[in-house]
Amino acid sequence: MLNSLSRLKDIQEINFFISQSFVRVLTQSFTAIISLSLMLFYSYKLTLLIIFITLLSATSSLVFLMSLRKKIKDIMVLEGETHGVLIESFKGAITLKTTTAEPQFWEDLQTRFGRLANLEFKIGQIGVTNFNFSEIISSIGGIVLLWFGSTLVINKELTIGQLLAFNSMSVNFTVFIKTVVGLLTELVRIRIIIQRIFSVIDYPSEIDNDVQKEWVTFKNNDIIYCENILYHHAGRLDLFQDFNVDIKGGKVTAIIGESGCGKSTLVKLLAGLYELQGGTIRVGAYNLQNLSLECIRKQVILVPQEAQFWSRSIIENFRIGSPHVTFEEIVKACQFAQADNFIDQLPDKYFTILGEFGANLSGGQRQRLAIARAIVNDPPILILDESTSGLDPISEENLLNELLTYRQGKTTILISHRPSVNRRADEIIYLEESQLKLQGNLNKLLQLDGQHLNFLRLK
Repeated sequence: MLNSLSRLKDIQEINFFISQSFVRVLTQSFTAIISLSLMLFYSYKLTLLIIFITLLSATSSLVFLMSLRKKIKDIMVLEGETHGVLIESFKGAITLKTTTAEPQFWEDLQTRFGRLANLEFKIGQIGVTNFNFSEIISSIGGIVLLWFGSTLVINKELTIGQLLAFNSMSVNFTVFIKTVVGLLTELVRIRIIIQRIFSVIDYPSEIDNDVQKEWVTFKNNDIIYCENILYHHAGRLDLFQDFNVDIKGGKVTAIIGESGCGKSTLVKLLAGLYELQGGTIRVGAYNLQNLSLECIRKQVILVPQEAQFWSRSIIENFRIGSPHVTFEEIVKACQFAQADNFIDQLPDKYFTILGEFGANLSGGQRQRLAIARAIVNDPPILILDESTSGLDPISEENLLNELLTYRQGKTTILISHRPSVNRRADEIIYLEESQLKLQGNLNKLLQLDGQHLNFLRLK
């Protein structure tokens, strides 16, 4: 991902190439054509000689381009990887400090920058060798040209004035050829950049076929049917295989189970974030595979444990994806999520600029704000995946009281390891090793023995 961003930044180099190098060649080509015409007029013999010398110098430069190509590609790949490591280091600064991993990451960065320096040095060496070799050929060519021109003057095939004029014209021509060779050198880098950019642009989009898919409106009490689901993460064994479960509509459902049993994967399949590899998921009468992703994601809202915020105002963060939501609707949603109390204490209240990734908010405040953002459009299906884990028990209880009262009659799915949260559900689904183990209301499940009681009994 981070490597992809570094590729898109290379677009600036393409812009510079078109606006500077390419335009310079076009302007110099006009002068070169006129100069070549005058050179032919003065002496076709000298002209053929200067063309031969210039082409010989250009050919030597093109030979060096072959060795430059791989090194340029290597350095661009390494730059992208190093850029990604730097961003990850800044983002994970607290983890680096608490695990005392700074020396390890610093050593890794030094190694990467050392490799970059070595590659840059090798490219510089090739450039210097190429330049020196071309200059040697040009110098020898200049001597040969002067000798042959003098011979023509002695034989009265050319005057001294014409020789001097020819020499001036030949400089314009050779400068143009050197510019073209330099352009080809830069073109090698630009070609690699274009290949890297198009590897991102041409990557299959998840919404390629969305235009042909329909948009429908889910009802608040639509049952969610998961039938014969097959899904696995890349490079891993099947997570879900012939998995079946029905989630009641208009009710609060808790999905419980040990870490890694597939709870989060299941709700991401419901929200259209993962693509099924087999089976079907239906909301009411509608198969999700026949609906556009926008239709699904506007009506099945997933709030993850770590919500993303941008360095913009609170209002602007709410309007990302919902540009027409009103200020009053935002305030109302924040009140139900109990975020309005801390927002009122901020310097600019709802117009306060959040730091990078919401850094100037606590974990609990970010979670309140994320829940408020999720319910601002009153979706028929809301999924809270450990979305209140950053709150203390009292704050969590108050928030869920407000939220579940507000969402009465709509489908709400809870994922949590806290019994106090799971006991609020009308229906409980217990997963074990990605299989449906138990399903029923709280009273029914409390009467059965098993590991599920760890998620339901209050300590």
